[in-house]
Amino acid sequence: MLQRVAVSLVMLAAIIFGLQFLPTAADGADKCPSITVTGVSEGGPSALFSANVTSLNQDLTYVWTVSAGTITNGQGTLQISVAAADVSSVSATVDVGGVPASCPATASGTVDF
Repeated sequence: MLQRVAVSLVMLAAIIFGLQFLPTAADGADKCPSITVTGVSEGGPSALFSANVTSLNQDLTYVWTVSAGTITNGQGTLQISVAAADVSSVSATVDVGGVPASCPATASGTVDF
């Protein structure tokens, strides 16, 4: 009986005092950003890709790679232009630097011509 009371008191103390120390989004508990890539055809074999990154960190970097063609504008930014000849589609992947190491840091999108 005494052991049951002691366990109950410990649990009660953990609830009372522990809840004050649970991390919240304001404390950075929700650190992983959402990263998505969308793309649209710009006519002909060219495409525009945009990354959408929801992060409180303002010191992010962006490195883009493409499956075909050439990045003609925007490397290092949230948006790139791609020229791709003789392909039916092109995919672009962004690698976002500056996110916590435990978080996914890449996203991809594809445009069909």
